[in-house]
Amino acid sequence: MKRLILTLTLLLPFLGVYSQKNKDAKYLLDNATALLQKEGGIKTSFYSSTYKGGIMEGDTKGVLYLKGEKFVLETSEMKTWYDGKYQWSLIFEMEEVNVSEPTEEELQEINPYQLLKLYKKGYSYSLSGNVKNGAIEVILKAQDKTRNYQQIKVWINQTSYEPNLLEVMTKDNRIAKIQIKEFSKGIKLSDALFRFNSEDYPDADIIDLR
Repeated sequence: MKRLILTLTLLLPFLGVYSQKNKDAKYLLDNATALLQKEGGIKTSFYSSTYKGGIMEGDTKGVLYLKGEKFVLETSEMKTWYDGKYQWSLIFEMEEVNVSEPTEEELQEINPYQLLKLYKKGYSYSLSGNVKNGAIEVILKAQDKTRNYQQIKVWINQTSYEPNLLEVMTKDNRIAKIQIKEFSKGIKLSDALFRFNSEDYPDADIIDLR
């Protein structure tokens, strides 16, 4: 009994630190996700790259517009619109638009900010202790080993709560890095921006998958 009491006494300070780290991580994630959901528009420009076994598989630059759950994502290869219910994905080279009603998992593959919400269900979260340029690294880890996204590292600014960098590791050990180059908020964006307009792309073939 004395040995058990001694062990617990020694562990208590460390348990307290771990608990505080969880609280601080949740505070940052709560504020970051709230920032992305605020009324008004957000524009971000980004650079993303993917790796397998330390070798780069590909990279791209793009722009992402957000307004609540709605978003528009554009890179040199494709453009995607999501109005909160339906999604239109235009592949420029093929001049083809796929229309769908995406699942939550499918939205996570397109909109990286959806990944921040994963801390609310099925993921543990903590601070790594790393701080860089005013941002703190928060680590999310999947509690289910079958989940596609096994680990997510996100750097969140301590004062503005803007996510600066995301690093995602999948269950097949691929790593995607998304670096935010610009983050502008309070932009007026019309709801029409988040819906595909066929008049802008008259030669595109529309494939309805709904």
